Amino acid sequence: LGDGGRMLVFETGDDGIQSKIFSPMSAWLLEGILLGLGSVGMFCSWSRNPTLQLLSAYTLPLEGVYYSANIVYFILVKAPPEAAVLAGIMGAAFFCLPLWRGHRFLKPDP
Repeated sequence: LGDGGRMLVFETGDDGIQSKIFSPMSAWLLEGILLGLGSVGMFCSWSRNPTLQLLSAYTLPLEGVYYSANIVYFILVKAPPEAAVLAGIMGAAFFCLPLWRGHRFLKPDP
């Protein structure tokens, strides 16, 4: 596996630090679900179809949850503070975009 592979197993394995943050699930499984659904929402955000806009508004915050949880992870592993700030900015963006989409989708007709 090499150093990178061993570090990944340490971080996301069943006994890893990310799995303890996200318990009771393994971190790799939860990460895949959250980022996968968030990616679906990102692809749907470009559509003008109201159903896909609503799907985007529901799934994009899941990716924001992942990045927000990484703030805690970066603090626990004593990563440089810039990493936690960047995760916070990305998490906030994935929370704000769906709010904008929901406001635009639910906007009353004149």
